[in-house]
Amino acid sequence: DANALASPEGKVLGVLAGIRERFPGVDRITTYSQSRTLARQPVERLIRYREAGLNRVHVGLETGSDAVMELMTKGATAAMHIEGGRRVLEAGMHLCTYVMPGLGGVALRDDHVAETARVLAAVEPSAVRLRSLVIPPRGPLAELEREGRFTALGEAAVVAEIRDLLAGLEGVHTTLVSDHDLNLLPEIEGTLPDDLPQLLAVCDTFLGWPRIDRNRFVLGRRTGLVGQVADLEQPGVREQIDAMAARVGVDLAEPIDGWIQQVRRQMV
Repeated sequence: DANALASPEGKVLGVLAGIRERFPGVDRITTYSQSRTLARQPVERLIRYREAGLNRVHVGLETGSDAVMELMTKGATAAMHIEGGRRVLEAGMHLCTYVMPGLGGVALRDDHVAETARVLAAVEPSAVRLRSLVIPPRGPLAELEREGRFTALGEAAVVAEIRDLLAGLEGVHTTLVSDHDLNLLPEIEGTLPDDLPQLLAVCDTFLGWPRIDRNRFVLGRRTGLVGQVADLEQPGVREQIDAMAARVGVDLAEPIDGWIQQVRRQMV
């Protein structure tokens, strides 16, 4: 279940030895693991794994908010995220954490942002990857949404959330990556803290547009007409997006999050 390090030490070392025997030129071995497992791993054991060839660990942190984790039955806590992440780094491994903008919904948005920033600042992982929330039509979160216990954020609200998260990472050293189509703004990636002003500026450009231009970009991005914020300023792009909106029956002067949500769910 994406948690290889829950296996006995001998099994993990045996797998690593087998990989290196069959692929002697390999220079990167990566595993997924969970924070609650990593928080219980002695650093000495993780060092043995690293010496055996395991040099990267990916963790679905998703949020640093205990309240959001409880709602999502995550099975972890902020304290586990911090302890587990620190142990991986102390063992000399690369730590990649995945963060999910939008996971707090409307009600827990601020706690999700503040606590995720706090956990990331406490750990300073090697890399942070953004994976914006999409709710599949079937599953527990969709049921919470139907019951009115979870209200998803729209695209612009998610960008505002990411902007606040970035502001909370001032002084933090990590690499930010936005390498999934679920993310609206793929250009929000770089090395922190050096690139932080540039990343905030991308968010501010999008958020500073009038609603019709924000809607144009969202529609264009989700239908493949634009790829980055700067593309909206290219000659003829607005006209192409307006023509697309007319074809699909979307009024760009009005909120379009409901229609966009259906498009995004097809990407899951």
